[in-house]
Amino acid sequence: MRKIVIPPAAIPSAALLFTVILIDDTAWNLSCQDLDPELEEWPDGMIAELAALITAGPCGQWRGWPGPDILADHWRARRQDEWEQSIPVWECNCGAPYKIIAEYGGAEYFHLPLPDGLVGERAGEVRRNAKGTVNHSDACPRCGAKFTDTIAGQLNPQQALF
Repeated sequence: MRKIVIPPAAIPSAALLFTVILIDDTAWNLSCQDLDPELEEWPDGMIAELAALITAGPCGQWRGWPGPDILADHWRARRQDEWEQSIPVWECNCGAPYKIIAEYGGAEYFHLPLPDGLVGERAGEVRRNAKGTVNHSDACPRCGAKFTDTIAGQLNPQQALF
């Protein structure tokens, strides 16, 4: 595992030393819990992201940076937010927006998107069996159309005419 090494002459203050130690301990925490502990180097940008979090200061969710666990949790929360915001929005024919999260085992969960792009409360789901056949489909809360019927019509609009 790579450690951050800074020559003593390059450390102008105790605050900077605390920051370097906090980043190193947090990176170690993340590598043991989320990443491969046998990594030769930290992932690209992780040290810079941790430094940016410290520079930005704590948000309302956590108070201060008392230790690497809280900074690691904040980094994980930021990654979770980025992932949720990257999920594309699908619209039902009635215009209701949803973020669909597919789960291993043949389930898709339809969530209402929040204004900040995060995933909100679950509005419905579609479950499939091992062969991919739909076992259950909830309906859109706004228009009442089954999610599977709407998706099938959007994927093959010609077939929906017959």
